[in-house]
Amino acid sequence: MNSYLKYLTRNRFYTAIQAVGLIVSLAFVILIGTSIRDQIGIIQDVPHHDELYLVGPNDGNPGGRYHLKESFATLPEITRSAAFVTSTSLLQIQGENHFLKLALMDPELLEMIPLEVKSGSNPPFAGNEGVVITERAARRFFPDRNPVGESVGFVEDPTGGEAVSATITAVIDNPDYTILGDFDFAVNLQSRLCPDATAIREPRRNAIGRIVCFFAQIPAGTQLDALSDRIRSFPDWFLNPGQESVSMLTPYDELYFSPFSIFCFRQGKRMYLSVLVVLVLLLLGSALLSYINLSLAVSGDRAKEMATRRLVGEDRNKVFRRMLAESLLFTLVCYGLAVLLAFWLAPALDSIRPTGLNVPFRLRIDFPFLILSALLVLLVGCLAGTVPAAASAAVRPLDVVSGQLRRKHKMVFSRVCIILQNVLAVVLIVLTLTLSRQLRFLEQADLGADLKEDLYFFKTPLSDPEMLQLMTDRFRTSPLVREIGYTTGYPTCMNTRSAGKGVDLTPITCDSVAFGMMGFRIRERFAQMSGSVFLSQSAANALAISRENATPDNVYWGYERNPANYPGVVGGILEDFRTMPVNASNEFLEGGVPIVEVSPAGVPSRWGSALLLRTTSDHRAFEDWFRPEVNAIHKELIGMPDVFELDEVRGGYVDDLIAADHDDMRRYLRLVGVFCLISILLSLLALVAMSTFYARMNAKEIAVRKVFGGTIGTELWRGVLRYMFWVCLSLVVGIPLSILACERFLQSYAEHITGYGWIFVAAALITLVLSFVSVLWQTLKAAKTNPAEELKKE
Repeated sequence: MNSYLKYLTRNRFYTAIQAVGLIVSLAFVILIGTSIRDQIGIIQDVPHHDELYLVGPNDGNPGGRYHLKESFATLPEITRSAAFVTSTSLLQIQGENHFLKLALMDPELLEMIPLEVKSGSNPPFAGNEGVVITERAARRFFPDRNPVGESVGFVEDPTGGEAVSATITAVIDNPDYTILGDFDFAVNLQSRLCPDATAIREPRRNAIGRIVCFFAQIPAGTQLDALSDRIRSFPDWFLNPGQESVSMLTPYDELYFSPFSIFCFRQGKRMYLSVLVVLVLLLLGSALLSYINLSLAVSGDRAKEMATRRLVGEDRNKVFRRMLAESLLFTLVCYGLAVLLAFWLAPALDSIRPTGLNVPFRLRIDFPFLILSALLVLLVGCLAGTVPAAASAAVRPLDVVSGQLRRKHKMVFSRVCIILQNVLAVVLIVLTLTLSRQLRFLEQADLGADLKEDLYFFKTPLSDPEMLQLMTDRFRTSPLVREIGYTTGYPTCMNTRSAGKGVDLTPITCDSVAFGMMGFRIRERFAQMSGSVFLSQSAANALAISRENATPDNVYWGYERNPANYPGVVGGILEDFRTMPVNASNEFLEGGVPIVEVSPAGVPSRWGSALLLRTTSDHRAFEDWFRPEVNAIHKELIGMPDVFELDEVRGGYVDDLIAADHDDMRRYLRLVGVFCLISILLSLLALVAMSTFYARMNAKEIAVRKVFGGTIGTELWRGVLRYMFWVCLSLVVGIPLSILACERFLQSYAEHITGYGWIFVAAALITLVLSFVSVLWQTLKAAKTNPAEELKKE
């Protein structure tokens, strides 16, 4: 062991590069591996997960009325069922009102999908009226005491009336690592105190938003198709046209990575996770190649020691085992440091985590982690040490004594390693540039409408007529506000609903003021703007509407309305505009075809309008005034001090909100960029190390050439061109692989960049420049060798 420590000390530079590569790559392996484990655990950690199903249309909208649960009780195949839904509710805590995420569920749900009880009653729901609080909310509202036994008030009428109090019965673990979406409090659906629970239990067919999801436990061997047909026959499902044969049972195992976005559930994107797995494996592979490469390069330094051991009686196998054990020890130390680095990196990496990786990064050290860590250290140590140990064990004592070892050192493996590392760097540079260019393309895409500048959109769950009118009256007095209109959305932020003739419409309901501010491009005008429905060209084509046929039959424009404001007259045809963010896979198939319903100026939609304000160009001054003003209004009406704490509040300048739609891809780009940067740094460190080793190994050869007329310039270019040749070989391999990777990535977008050949040229130039700079210093140092001093060493 002492000889190994002396060897590491003598080769501090190479040891440091080997250690940095292993530590950094292992830290990312730990974090991504833990993330994989957590996401798999969302499924695997649930008891009887293979018997658990989500009941409802398997098309991303599996909702139904609560009293459907009574129908499930008639099916012997369903052993137990539980309903679940989340909502944003106004709760009173310690005298202050807060809009919080409330989970309404049957108590059986926490038996089917368990959450650990931190304190209080277990099972957590004590009777029908107990309120359960998550650990995160407990720390927020009761930081200095246990909240069990404290009161929470349900505010049914936000403009007046007393809150109905209920008692906190338990504190449960945060639902961060379950399929259940985020929530702060949980309530039994049988509660008579909670207004939301009461409204959900009422079997009113016209109650908007009173839908729930159902989980059911179904024993293995059940005929699922027959059971699905029977479930579909129950009334009160939200089945759209064309869903007559859709499956009504979705296995729990398929929910997290479902292609459909299901409300109130935590879901992830398999592609994001798959790409990260590939990247982290490539990163670890690059670090291993660098380790093996440098170990082989400097193996000659220990050749005399190994030869001496052979001479005193050790056989080749013992030498091999000795060096393999040293590699395992080195890997173990690096792994320990990698765990510390992973702890430090987890919060930073989590800050750029895209929503496609829908569980926070963390490092959970438990027994399975220790077992997996031991296996990982054993695997990495063996992979890293086997080749160098075999090479050292194969050295014959006679080769060392006679000086033949150096002449046998061909360094073929080193060149292969350098080429492979540069191939990886090229591919990652190309992917990073492609992601960045695609993001810019999406951000600059035409929306189909000419939005005016300085448009501020504001919507809360309490956008009722009284609140809207009060805010409008207050805002009109401000010199910072130029125009005020009402709207339910804007291009890229709209909702879909069904119309007649099997067409899904995506409407914006706005007044004429907001219509003008959003700048829709009118192709044809049939009637006056106010009180009309304007169709996009796609909607007009789907419904066969034209100037000659502007009053179609059997077309249901929307919900019940005031005929004076919405007579259903087609006012004209608009140019197609976007209904959802540009990075959606296929907007017209997934989002329906857009229409605009226009009411007279100052008339909001009865279904919840938002404010669209045109402000002065001083955005900072407006926001500094607007937020306190809005909070003052909400404090005055409902006693809520900060409405902007609500996730459901959508407030901001429209340009910023549209840019925020790409935030997930922007975070994904940053995450991939981190891997790209680390991979490039590892490749460059390997080049620096190898150029240093070659410079030392070829010092005598350079000295001899300089004696016979060589100059610093000729020797410099001779050495640099040797490395550039290997880098060029890596480009020959890496560019075709990059082309394939780019094409596969861009195919996932309905709209993507074209003419991106310059990216491959740029990646090649970046690789060449970085490689040139990496080897220049050591090569120049070798070229300046004094022949007399170098030859004197011999």
